[in-house]
Amino acid sequence: MGLTTSLYSAVTGLRCYGTAISVSGDNIANLNTAGFKGSRITFQDALNELIATAQGTSQVGRGVIVSDVALMFTQGSFETTNAPTDLAINGDGLFILRDPNSQQIFYSRAGHFRLNPDGKLVNPEGYILQGWAIGSNTLTDVVVDTAASAAQATQNIHIAVNLDARASVLDPSNFDPNTEGTWNYQTSITVYDSLGDRHQLVIYFVKTDDNQWNWYAYETSDLSTQLGNGTLQFDQSGNLTSGDTGTITLDSQSITVDFSPDVATSTQYAADFSTLYQYQDGYPTGFLEGISIETDGIIYGHYTNGQTKELYQIVLADFVNPAGLTKRGGNLYMQSPHSGEPLIGTPGSGGLGTIVPNSLEQSNVDLAEEFTKIIIYQRAFQANARIITTTDDMLGEVVNLRR
Repeated sequence: MGLTTSLYSAVTGLRCYGTAISVSGDNIANLNTAGFKGSRITFQDALNELIATAQGTSQVGRGVIVSDVALMFTQGSFETTNAPTDLAINGDGLFILRDPNSQQIFYSRAGHFRLNPDGKLVNPEGYILQGWAIGSNTLTDVVVDTAASAAQATQNIHIAVNLDARASVLDPSNFDPNTEGTWNYQTSITVYDSLGDRHQLVIYFVKTDDNQWNWYAYETSDLSTQLGNGTLQFDQSGNLTSGDTGTITLDSQSITVDFSPDVATSTQYAADFSTLYQYQDGYPTGFLEGISIETDGIIYGHYTNGQTKELYQIVLADFVNPAGLTKRGGNLYMQSPHSGEPLIGTPGSGGLGTIVPNSLEQSNVDLAEEFTKIIIYQRAFQANARIITTTDDMLGEVVNLRR
């Protein structure tokens, strides 16, 4: 019976090392598969057989069996791409995806996403990336809103100028925006109404006395209607002392004008007139021209009016035992009793990794290591096969004893 036992033991070896070569073959085949996580096979001895010996009883092994084929969730390297929706994870965590047909949830490390016609981020199989709407923590489809960015009416204007102290004093009663020589200097700025329409404003400066200037605001399309005025007072050193704020009324729109903002202040020095600083807080209607994704998973929309808006929050899932996930194919994994429940959060929080935009995570398979394993498995396979042939020779000798 001992010889037949050796045959069966060798067969278990052939079976296990054949499986091991299959595991390594799968790892090597997916060497260039984005987000692929290699598997590692481990073995354990089979049941033992008790035999009688001079010392009583001893145990003889009955071969080998596969103990486990576990996923190895080590970090893969990154490949830089030109697509802002190509995402990689630096650290722990997986993307959460929903099958639009079965509504089942899957998990993946492959971050090759694109926008579908509905504005949703999907992988090549059409599975929809999951996340949170801004200000919410309910898991939903990640949607990039392509709606226009609403205009904002100008409420504040900041202007800093240098008014030449050497300028001539003029009679303010003679001021006429259409007549040069009745004002000393002018500067213009574009503002916006609530519909996003542009309005070009011009502000005229008239020196009415030493260290004193009047300003008058008009819209360039209608120089007959004054929109606002005020007086700027300077000290002997050319510093603005009063009149630094005023109001401009454009139709029913009230705009505060500040001639002494924090960035720069208006002055009266013996130097040429210049506009030192301009700013206004309005903007026109904008249309989405691109998106970007930050390391914390927030998707930002960039609009033609220069505005940036938070659109959605990508979230990640982690498991107590990610190696216990079930492979689904297509770079997808499913939750299993061995993996535990998913722990969902924003990238960079709670031990989760961060998002690497414009990148794809490469396979974590080490080709040199896999080739080394194949050599070892091949030698082990050959050794088990040799046991079978040797046992067969021995059994042949036993059969020949009858001759």
